[in-house]
Amino acid sequence: MTVDIPTVLVATTFVAQILTMSFIVPARFRRYFALLFERYPQREFPRLYPVPQEQMEHSIAMHKPVYAMVGVAGLVVLAVALFNGASSYTLARLMTYYMLVQFLPLMSRLFWARRLTRAFRAMEPPAVRSTELRRIRVTDFISSTVIILGLLGSCAALTCAVLAYMWAASIAQVTFTLVLHGWLLGRMIYVLVTPVTLGRVDPYMSQADVFRARQQRLRLLFVGGGALGAYAVFMLLYGVHVVRFDFAYLCAGASIVSQGVILIAAARTLRALGDRDFSVYRSDDGIQPASAS
Repeated sequence: MTVDIPTVLVATTFVAQILTMSFIVPARFRRYFALLFERYPQREFPRLYPVPQEQMEHSIAMHKPVYAMVGVAGLVVLAVALFNGASSYTLARLMTYYMLVQFLPLMSRLFWARRLTRAFRAMEPPAVRSTELRRIRVTDFISSTVIILGLLGSCAALTCAVLAYMWAASIAQVTFTLVLHGWLLGRMIYVLVTPVTLGRVDPYMSQADVFRARQQRLRLLFVGGGALGAYAVFMLLYGVHVVRFDFAYLCAGASIVSQGVILIAAARTLRALGDRDFSVYRSDDGIQPASAS
């Protein structure tokens, strides 16, 4: 088997992708919840648990072997491909497809997080809540530069999609770009023209934490929209051969960026343990822990 630089690069990136998405990031999230349960147990902070702590621990335990099996399977697939002399192009396609498999457990965790969010919102609100009377603007959360870059990114993606369609680009790629960035651009315009509200994820969240949560959502929308727009433009130009780039390097770069984004998200989640005000969830007289439903 002839080993060239693209093959080594893709194989190394593939290993890093498996370790990051199936072992490192899941372990960090398990570490987050272990510290959460240790520092803020349900008996002392019942408002922090819209569902019983035992259910949360059970869900985490159920997902652990799933991540491990997906990761081990990926290593086996990579080893077999290398043993059979797969080219860098074949490995790159395999790595991209396998990333979709690795996202399945993460999507399951997101569904669980949405369930927790709904349970939080269903909780009885406190008797006294603070209010913000002054008008809040989007620029109170993010800079005008970020807003402009987000809008330009989505507009550029939409424009390029129309041009790429005229150049006989893939209909599926063009349609996906139009739908995704049409929604993103519409969402950006919506938050710019409507009054900004500090809606709580849960009724007991402190005002400072509400502000940070809103800020993070807006940053995700505009920064993510701008970055996805730039990526969409590049991929559309690549699809119609205006931009020429080795496919193996392209897939390796996309995997590395995805790994970096996921690692940053995991790090920010762990940092929330130190930034967030958990005192608002401490028990008072008459507050009972959540019971299993």
